[in-house]
Amino acid sequence: MIEWIAAASMNGITTRVPATPLFTHTPYFSSWLMGDKLTDQWPRHWTQAIQAMAGLVRIDGKTYKFCGNPQVNAENLPQTAKTITATKTVFEFEKDGVALQVHFFSPLLAHDLDIMTRPVSYVSFQSKSVDGKDHDVKVHVDFSGEWTVSNTGQQVTASRHRLPALEALSMRATGTTPLNRVGDRVTIDWGSLWVTARQSEGWNSLILPHDEARQSFTDGKPPESDDIRFPRSAHDDWPVIGFQTALPTNSSASKKTLMVAYDEDLALEYFRRPLRPHWNRAEKGVAQLLKEADANQASYEQQAEKFDAKLWSELGKVSPEYQTIGTLAYRQCIAGHGVAEDINGDTIMFSKENTSNGCIGTVDVLFPAAPFYLFFNPDMLKAQMLPLLDYSKSSRWRFPFAPHDLGTYPKANGQVYGGGERTEENQMPVEESANMLILALAYQRASGDKEFLKPYGPTLEKWATYLEAKGFDPELQLCTDDFAGHLAHNTNLSIKAIVALRAHAELTGNKVRKALAEKWAKEWIKEAADGDHYRLVFDKAGTWSLKYNLLWDDLFGFKLFPRSVIDTELNYYIKVQNEFGVPLDSRRDYTKTDWLVWAAAMGTHDQFNALIAPVAKWIDKTPSRVPFTDWYDTKKGQEMGMNSRTVIGGVFAKLLRDSGKLKQNI
Repeated sequence: MIEWIAAASMNGITTRVPATPLFTHTPYFSSWLMGDKLTDQWPRHWTQAIQAMAGLVRIDGKTYKFCGNPQVNAENLPQTAKTITATKTVFEFEKDGVALQVHFFSPLLAHDLDIMTRPVSYVSFQSKSVDGKDHDVKVHVDFSGEWTVSNTGQQVTASRHRLPALEALSMRATGTTPLNRVGDRVTIDWGSLWVTARQSEGWNSLILPHDEARQSFTDGKPPESDDIRFPRSAHDDWPVIGFQTALPTNSSASKKTLMVAYDEDLALEYFRRPLRPHWNRAEKGVAQLLKEADANQASYEQQAEKFDAKLWSELGKVSPEYQTIGTLAYRQCIAGHGVAEDINGDTIMFSKENTSNGCIGTVDVLFPAAPFYLFFNPDMLKAQMLPLLDYSKSSRWRFPFAPHDLGTYPKANGQVYGGGERTEENQMPVEESANMLILALAYQRASGDKEFLKPYGPTLEKWATYLEAKGFDPELQLCTDDFAGHLAHNTNLSIKAIVALRAHAELTGNKVRKALAEKWAKEWIKEAADGDHYRLVFDKAGTWSLKYNLLWDDLFGFKLFPRSVIDTELNYYIKVQNEFGVPLDSRRDYTKTDWLVWAAAMGTHDQFNALIAPVAKWIDKTPSRVPFTDWYDTKKGQEMGMNSRTVIGGVFAKLLRDSGKLKQNI
């Protein structure tokens, strides 16, 4: 028996957000509500591709829609509340004396990779009478073939499967092979969507054309047979797989649950080696995955409830605005990764540059998201650094600086950005080298692991030597903010190089390099000073920028830059911020959400909240209905073209700083 807890009373976000997470596991299994109400539109992949999920409820013989936009003769069920926690989204509806709750739960527990990487979400339904009367309540849910194709002209097939105590339906594209395509805004067309129900909960399953499936429910006539006309195009009468059941309405009614999973067959290609997803590294298969998901639902929910409550509390110690920002970022950050096991048993993890070019394992995507990994689970950082370090020390990478990426998702076969492995054109030499050196020390301090980096000593030394020659006053080159173009004499990039040299000095005990970093910091203060702030570039007065790279000096406790430098910058940001936050620099009105929160994280309680309150306001007011963007206009509130990215994990910089984790294991 499950106690009814009103959605509005749960500890989570109840205000408007740009997009609401529904199913969030990998770059391919990532579905969102790009609106406020579950009936506003169909669920969509972050690419905006429709992933139709239809939800209908029949109350005392009258049918209502509660999910998606199915073309049936039924009203929308009035939505009365929505609550978002780190791992769950709960919708609440009420009509005709009945309240209905729909829970979307993904057990993304970052401290446990075995649980986190299982691509199974739970959609649970619970109803109760609110007028003291008995009611007859039934629910219908179906999923279209759009979940399994890259275009709806592709053919699909559907199947049913009987497992111990479970009934499962699956759908997949036909005529495709795993890992057959790479790119940015693409959806998967290999693997299978699985929807599974417990036999004990009285679910009836169906494989039918969409209209027939939904009309049968509206008419109260369960289908007697399946449509077996397969394979056929996903848009050919829109075949769906689905389930129907009755819901009790007593005040403490049990939930009924569907498990929704996506088996990608193969997750990644790593230097021509196709790899299974991490959850299937021992080849246990999807049947075992579903059986374990069924057996462990209660345990996962209990663990997640404790995790959600703890995270909400930690964020709340800072401010309500930070609760919104952090909670909304959590699932998105995780869902932008693929995780696998290499042939030698190493766990390896790769981000995808969603909406920004599709690169896999990008260093300057790993770097901004690092506060997430360092705070929740440093092993996630190690699993992403490992393939980058192995690639960098191989004969494939011949440059004296660090690479930008490992390829295009889902294939990590070598850098494709800029000049790739061929030339230095459009590389990010100072940026990526400094990023890797800073992350190396950050991982060692957060984990206490002093063995991991030993095989890569010569590689790290090469990068530090490069920074000694090029880091203080960077030449005309790209940095991570490459959308702004090449920039010479970049003061913020200079800070990164200075901190990176100091980090490498600690890793190696190099006192000469430590002294150089200290000398450069003093020179930086003189060269970058511009009255009440510090410049964007050394040679242009009247310019300014977010000096977010100062954060690492603060996190490590190096004190290369005195507190007065940080306060000067933060107080200036507060003066120049717009309605929705501080611009990235003096050239444009747009900002980067991750960098803005990094900068704010160095501040006092009041400074931090003054700088992030406009970000929370943006979340509530933006006209852009997309997953949490890290690049938006601070005056108009519009997303500038990047969203759904893992870099949003950078908003956990404040929790990381407050934890003091990077001042340990010195």
